[in-house]
Amino acid sequence: MFRSLRLAVAFVRIPHLALSLFLFPLIISVALVFAQLVATGLIVRIASMDPATQVETDEARSEHSYMRWVIYGTTARRPAILVCRWQAVPGGEVPPSKECSPDRLDVAIHVSDPASYDVEKYSSLFDGHVDRLHICAACTPDVIVTPKVGGEVVSEARSVFGLTILFLPYTNRSISSRRVEVLRTIDQIRKAVGSITMHVPETPDGIGISSLKSTLPVTANIASLVLIALWLALRAHRKVLDYFSRNDVLLPLAAATGKETFYASIWILTLVRVGCFFGTSIPLLYFGLRDIVGDEVGFSSLPISLASFCVWLVALVSTLSFAAMIASIAELKHRHAVWTIAYRFLPITVALFGAAVWSLSFILPYESLGMFRLVISSIPVVGMAPIVVGPAVSLPLLPMGIHAVLSSTLFLMLLKRNARWFAAHLEEV
Repeated sequence: MFRSLRLAVAFVRIPHLALSLFLFPLIISVALVFAQLVATGLIVRIASMDPATQVETDEARSEHSYMRWVIYGTTARRPAILVCRWQAVPGGEVPPSKECSPDRLDVAIHVSDPASYDVEKYSSLFDGHVDRLHICAACTPDVIVTPKVGGEVVSEARSVFGLTILFLPYTNRSISSRRVEVLRTIDQIRKAVGSITMHVPETPDGIGISSLKSTLPVTANIASLVLIALWLALRAHRKVLDYFSRNDVLLPLAAATGKETFYASIWILTLVRVGCFFGTSIPLLYFGLRDIVGDEVGFSSLPISLASFCVWLVALVSTLSFAAMIASIAELKHRHAVWTIAYRFLPITVALFGAAVWSLSFILPYESLGMFRLVISSIPVVGMAPIVVGPAVSLPLLPMGIHAVLSSTLFLMLLKRNARWFAAHLEEV
């Protein structure tokens, strides 16, 4: 073990290998964690926003739009729109007055009869967003709307700013007020129904449907954190082998240091890589979730005890590690196309099949299916989906414990098997 550790330290001192193993993958991974936190924050804020807050938001959106700031340099609504009906003259058409001189940020309605065309719907649509609405046959500002025979309408934007103008009517007061009315109705229904819990026979307290908006963000982010870490581990395994293979030193190095020592050093590098990722991402995830969900982040925000949370975490890490270990066989046997494809897609295929069976079992109202779901949850890889969402669905402690023990045992057995195969088939790596 000490020789493997010294060998791993020597590998880290190689600048190119250290950069490819640690710096760039960690930057990308932390960026992924930050992106998932931003997405989680948006979803939670939207889901938990009350109608009163939505009213204020929509009113502010209609009165002060950042899209108007991009176009005009101010978020405030524009003055009352000026409707300009162009007049036909020999050789073409002209605006009716100097105030109607066309500007790029105006809107034109192309019709054959500008003098009599009813533009009330367009004037109310663009009021407060543009200064002038031109009713003409051929004038060309950046936004041109052409009503055709049969009711079809074609709108043309001649710049990015013109395209922005076409989206401004979606912030009108009428749309905001209807959206707010819908939200108020939804809030009334939510208050009338109250907290929703789904009873399942294997869970005494049932599944708290109403509490999912606070439990799912924590559960999903922790699961994705472990998944990213295992992806880093799997890629590190192949990257070290490729680095030495390209430089034609893999066989001499393994022969000089010992195959078992060399293979163990690769896993030490992998663990260091994952440790660096956890060291940077866990604080980011913790403080990000605390800002999104609240001050109580961790097992206290989940409907399970501390012991259940720890067992769930061990089960989650072990089942994903076992799946990654199966996929790593594809990296070792990359010269065998059929086996590479089989091992690479076997874990995800089995996990999706187990998820489908576990989910569909909720449709049938048989009490015996509760025991069936517990059995599914206890099987490594097959029960990966119920383990991932375990805290959110209040999965009992027993199946998570069985799953953790079985997955850990199979992981260690497969690790030893891979090490023996690596030692016996080094020339194929």
